[in-house]
Amino acid sequence: MSQKVLVVEDDINIAELLRLYLQKDGFEVSHAADGGKAVEMAKEIQPDLVLLDIMLPVMDGWQVCRELRKTMKMPIIMLTAKGETEDKVTGLEGGADGDGRLGCLRQNPGDQQGPHHHADCQKRGL
Repeated sequence: MSQKVLVVEDDINIAELLRLYLQKDGFEVSHAADGGKAVEMAKEIQPDLVLLDIMLPVMDGWQVCRELRKTMKMPIIMLTAKGETEDKVTGLEGGADGDGRLGCLRQNPGDQQGPHHHADCQKRGL
């Protein structure tokens, strides 16, 4: 039985990229494009992992994280283009298990190998 991942992302291109790579690695992927739907879906499908964007319509990622933490224990990784320490602290205090910086991923046109880290992110160990 494959593990279930809930991708919560309002940018369809990012959501699709995550879905493709996760499915390639054998995960069962569900997608919610807003915070309200994310809470509903998480209760329904009971995912093993949630990849959660911060800036979402209906309910932001911070609110979604707090709501999920009331009844669920799965890992939650906050996805953000921001690198602010305050955002990391807010996420961890709200129940997130870590963060992923979307700004450090790029897709080379025509590159079949997938996303790669920008050179400046590699220098910073990201």
